Amino acid sequence: MNALLFGEEGFRGNEASYYDPRNSYLNQVLDRRLGLPITLALIYVEVGRRARLPLSGVGFPAHFLVVYEAEPRLLVDPFNCGRLLSASDCQQLLWQAFGSSARLEPEHLAVSAPREILARLISNLKVAYQRAGDLRRALRASEQLSVVRPSATELRDRGLMRFRLADFRGATADLGQYLEFDPAAPDAEAVRRQLAVIRELRERRN
Repeated sequence: MNALLFGEEGFRGNEASYYDPRNSYLNQVLDRRLGLPITLALIYVEVGRRARLPLSGVGFPAHFLVVYEAEPRLLVDPFNCGRLLSASDCQQLLWQAFGSSARLEPEHLAVSAPREILARLISNLKVAYQRAGDLRRALRASEQLSVVRPSATELRDRGLMRFRLADFRGATADLGQYLEFDPAAPDAEAVRRQLAVIRELRERRN
């Protein structure tokens, strides 16, 4: 698998432009041979399954992996040309991402369900577009994420993006619904103040 995908086909992790949105679109990854851990993992899994290898995606925090579900159970890092990882390697990845207090837990190495994978892909796109300042596409990703994995937090994020895009009506609806779902949220008071500002801006428009 590694010789085929990373040797012959030339797939690799896009370290130089990690947040390029094209890294999250499978068609672009197939064309460019560049991707994120999760998109390279999806290609790795699907090619492997066609060869009848028992492969699955693992939603490891901040670095998606692949697991070979047979004996011996192997963890593969497609972002780094299919490197095999030990438990110690996984602990190092956690420390790099979250600091020395992070500890490897069994759930970090659990197989991800398709809906979880899709939500993570869309979340990556949302972050990439936000970093690029493309709020309209980030908003579209947020709307898609709310369909795949609804949450109060996503309502808040979407409302704040709509406010920045001057969609005061949409922002009011989303932020109001956020407070209905979670009136005791840690940032509830800040969101209420934001709603007051938005209502004032809407009145000025009228």
